[in-house]
Amino acid sequence: MKNTTFERIYTRLGSHRAAIAAGVFACIGILLLARSFAGTSPTSIAVEPETGVITEGAQLKEAADTSGGKTVIFGMLGAPGAPLQYPAQLLTLNNWKVTLPVGSPNSATEIKQPQLATFTDANYFHLNDSGSAVIFKAIAGGARTSTGTAYPRAELREMANNGTTNAAWTCASAARSMYLEQALTHTTIHKPEATIAQIHDASNDLLMVKYFGPNYPGATGSTDTGSLEARLNNDSVTIVLDPAYKLGDPMTLEVTVVDGGVSIIYHNLRSGVSKVTTPVAFKGVSGGCYFKAGVYIQACTKIDIYGQTNTTCVNKNFATSLYETDPYAYSEVAITKLTVR
Repeated sequence: MKNTTFERIYTRLGSHRAAIAAGVFACIGILLLARSFAGTSPTSIAVEPETGVITEGAQLKEAADTSGGKTVIFGMLGAPGAPLQYPAQLLTLNNWKVTLPVGSPNSATEIKQPQLATFTDANYFHLNDSGSAVIFKAIAGGARTSTGTAYPRAELREMANNGTTNAAWTCASAARSMYLEQALTHTTIHKPEATIAQIHDASNDLLMVKYFGPNYPGATGSTDTGSLEARLNNDSVTIVLDPAYKLGDPMTLEVTVVDGGVSIIYHNLRSGVSKVTTPVAFKGVSGGCYFKAGVYIQACTKIDIYGQTNTTCVNKNFATSLYETDPYAYSEVAITKLTVR
C-alpha cells in the first residue's frame, strides 16, 4: 500500500520531529502566558465554602500600591485549587468602592474599581482565615473622610457602571434592595456603638442600622449583648430589630426601598429573633440615594493615630467616659454575603 502524503512527510522529517514538537508546545505556552497577562482569563469563580479554595475560574492582574504607610496588596487572583486572596473573590464588588480608616487625618483612603478587584489590607479589609468572610475593621483614631466627620469607617459605598460612577438612584420611585449575611464581632468599649448598614442621600442619614452596647464600664467589646436598631430619617424614627443582639451572632438583613419607603427583614441565626418592619417613608430627601455596608464606628478619640486633634470629635462634648482612650480601639464586622438588586 502506498504511503499517504502525511506519512511521506512524517518519514522525511526523521530526527527533526522532536525539535518541531518542542517548538509547537513552546509557542502554545507563550500564547497562553500572553493571554493571562492580557486579562482574558475567566472571570467566574466557584469557591469551596469551607476551605475558601477556588475550584473554577481565575482573574489575573498584577500591580502594587501602598496606603497610609501600610503595604496593601494588588495582585494575581489565583488559579483553580488556590485559596482565596482578595475580598472581591468572595463578595461581588463590581459596583462598590471601599473607604478605610487610613490615609491622612481628614482624607481617608478610597479604593475603587478596577483596583478593588485585587485589593486587600491586612488590618482593615481582608478575608478571614477560612476565606469565608470579609473583615471590615474601623479604629476610633483612624482617618476620617472630611473635617466635618468625627468617626472613621471601613465601609463599602454603592457605585454604578462597573464602579466608575457614584450610585445615585431616585429615592422616591426606585425599587432597590440590599441583602447581607454578616456578624458584628467586636466594638469599642467606652462608646460601644457601630453602624453596619446604611441608606444615604446627598446630605441625610435616611437609614442607619446601629448597634448599641452596654454603658461604660460594662462593655468588653467582644462578648457583649446590646440593642440592634434601625434609625431612620436622621434618627427621628427608631425601630428595635433585636433587643438582645450578642456580638458575633450571625444575621441576615434585607433592606428594601419601594416608592419612597424603606422596610427591613432581620433574622438572628443564633437566637432565632426576627423582625419584619412596615415601610417607613423617607423625609427631606436631598439628591440621589445609595447603599453602604461594612462598619462605620460611632466612637472616636480626641487625638488620632497621626497625633492630630480630631476637632469634630472634641466638639461633640461627650462625657469623659464616652471618649475612647486608645486610638486603635476598634469595631469589626464580618460579611459573608452581599447582594444588591
